[in-house]
Amino acid sequence: MYAGPAWYRKHFKVPATFSGNKFIVEFERIRETATFYINGTSVGTFSDGISAVGIDITANVKADGTTDNVLAVSVSNSGGGENWNSNATNPDFGGLVGHVWLHVPGKIYQTYPLYQNLKTSGIYIYGTAYANITNNTPKGDTGNLTLNVEAEVSNESGSAATATLGVKVIDPADGSTFATFSGTAASLSTTATTVLKASGPLTGAKLWSDLFPNLYTVVTTLTVGGTVVNSRSTVTGFRQTAFKGGAGTGGVYINGRFVYMLGFAQRSTNEWAGPGQAVPDWMHDYTANLIRGANSNYIRWMHVTPQKVDLESFDRYGVVSIVPAGDKETTNPTDAQWTARMAVMQSAMIYLRNNPSAFFYEAGNAAVSAAQMASLATLRNTWDPNGGRGVGDRTMSDTGGIVSSDWFGTMLGNSGYQDAYRDKGPELEEEDYRDEGMRGIWDAYSPPHVGGFIPGATDTYNETAESFATGQVSRLNTWLITDTIRNTSAANSKYSGYGSIYFSDADADGREQSSCVCRVSGKVDANRIPKEAYYAFRVAGNTKPDIHIIGHWNYPAGTTKTMYVVANNVSSVDLLVNDKSQGKVTKATNGYQYSWANVAFASGTIQAIGYDASGAQACQHTLTTAGPAAAVKLTKTVGPNGLQADGADFVMYDVEVVDAKGQRVPATPGPTTKATDNQPINEPKITFTVTGPGTWRGGVNEGMLNSTNNLYLYTEGGINRVFIRSQTTAGDITLTASSPGLTSATDTVTSKAVNVVNGLL
Repeated sequence: MYAGPAWYRKHFKVPATFSGNKFIVEFERIRETATFYINGTSVGTFSDGISAVGIDITANVKADGTTDNVLAVSVSNSGGGENWNSNATNPDFGGLVGHVWLHVPGKIYQTYPLYQNLKTSGIYIYGTAYANITNNTPKGDTGNLTLNVEAEVSNESGSAATATLGVKVIDPADGSTFATFSGTAASLSTTATTVLKASGPLTGAKLWSDLFPNLYTVVTTLTVGGTVVNSRSTVTGFRQTAFKGGAGTGGVYINGRFVYMLGFAQRSTNEWAGPGQAVPDWMHDYTANLIRGANSNYIRWMHVTPQKVDLESFDRYGVVSIVPAGDKETTNPTDAQWTARMAVMQSAMIYLRNNPSAFFYEAGNAAVSAAQMASLATLRNTWDPNGGRGVGDRTMSDTGGIVSSDWFGTMLGNSGYQDAYRDKGPELEEEDYRDEGMRGIWDAYSPPHVGGFIPGATDTYNETAESFATGQVSRLNTWLITDTIRNTSAANSKYSGYGSIYFSDADADGREQSSCVCRVSGKVDANRIPKEAYYAFRVAGNTKPDIHIIGHWNYPAGTTKTMYVVANNVSSVDLLVNDKSQGKVTKATNGYQYSWANVAFASGTIQAIGYDASGAQACQHTLTTAGPAAAVKLTKTVGPNGLQADGADFVMYDVEVVDAKGQRVPATPGPTTKATDNQPINEPKITFTVTGPGTWRGGVNEGMLNSTNNLYLYTEGGINRVFIRSQTTAGDITLTASSPGLTSATDTVTSKAVNVVNGLL
């Protein structure tokens, strides 16, 4: 990836009606150092590459309706001096990779949660006195609570003022007002900020949980002399949490209900191949929806603070997060390193403390001293004392930090498990199953990769999608069945949560010189196409009967192989080839996995049926043999509001090779060619043409160097995915995909004009 300087310039005009207002620019995420200019004057710098940052440009903005203001930002990702600025920890995607907001409040206003530069803390919303909680109602958990709001207020009017903080709670589901209340009037200092408070009861509130992520909009207003002078809206949720220790009874509790944390570790960059890190909100939602589709509810972000846009998605979808600060596996960091790390954590707590999906603050990867862990707890108690969030660490070298920790992390289950940890609070596995396997290499029997690996691969990871999935199933059995804290046996009552590294294949760890261009530990590939291991998670995490056949049913004649099925909440599984039973299996190999040796391929169907204890069918999964490759198929995905012509939105196309009936052909040899890196490519080559106001970003072949942004791509297991970015001109964008010997596919998407007035959206 490119490393070096880049410049941004934003031209905008401000109506004269805003003359006399404040002008504050909020940058959600910058990678990684920046200098800011307004109308040629330097107004601040930024260096940590993680935190949100605010810039006050009030003194330099011309608000007359005619002057062309220019906000310029110089950004460099070539190294900011912090030890977490490395590809292994925080891959160097560069530039403004998060939203940029212009806030224009009056001179008496509620501040913004932008501690970097502005030293302001914004609004803090939290619940206390939870009571009468009811679980599993049709709309989720409900209960009573006291809602508390603390708003930091700045009075820059130059005159003394008395203000009252008002609160209105709105149910976004129907727009109705759920509650209103106000605090007492308070004097506002003109020399320092003042925190105004208000509290009121919420009766029968819909509570937030992983199963029912109910949210409310909290509108806070400042009233001075009977006039509302400032209003802010915060989307948040209310939930009661508890972090308990003890064999058989410990774990993470949400609204009084035990919740097993099942999910993944994921780089905080959360990037896509082709689009990179700076993607629209709906693509973050797409990832969150996939995580929930795997019946998972937990992400351990690595190894820096996650992006706010991801936590907002997780708020909506019910995915619990571990929030680190910034680290690169430094054991007992020096005072200077720890101070820098805690500065990031302070900014993160202030910025993210109203996101209900943030549950755990993490000290780091490696062990920290008892004093350092205590200082993290003190920081939480200062900035987020009532948010129901615990502090902990991935590694505990001894009992030094146990007094201050609320939860305890491990990696590969080998970080020194001790009963003392389990009995003090939940143990969460954060980085298990570091194997790697490409999505498109099915198994040892599937063309064009017969033998089950990339020809010429020299690294240690030659897993197929099949072996990668069965290996993951074995690990799920250990953490979810054998060593879960809900076991009554103290010897096996250990873990309250399980995270497998990664969710999606990632551009990290310097693996670009291996047989893959990214680290392929993900359960979906770098563009979120699921691997077989993804479906293993879905089955293992399901509370109802579920079943999945690992692989496909398109083999060369004469193939005989072992077939694997993942099933849950069943008493037995039968496998049928063209309706002929291969033998009912009543006991899984390791809790979830069932297998049948020497299954002979026969064109038609293969079906797995799960039965309950009474012998009734509980679930089934069927695969059908596809015919010869006949055509290319395109399927587009856009955001919920269509493709926006804002220069930042994307349309996503799945490109498949299908038979005459439109069914994907999962194993399709193409003409053997040599790619630029001398890697044999035997999959069908798809060539693309694009017309209209769109910028081609392409996709990726994970076993091939330099495949992004090319106007061609090879399918992998019959499918791949490509992207076109919108431009600032609206219109029809047409994509054609073709391959020799196959019927081409063409699709058109129309980007929609966005209303930009004088440079402001």
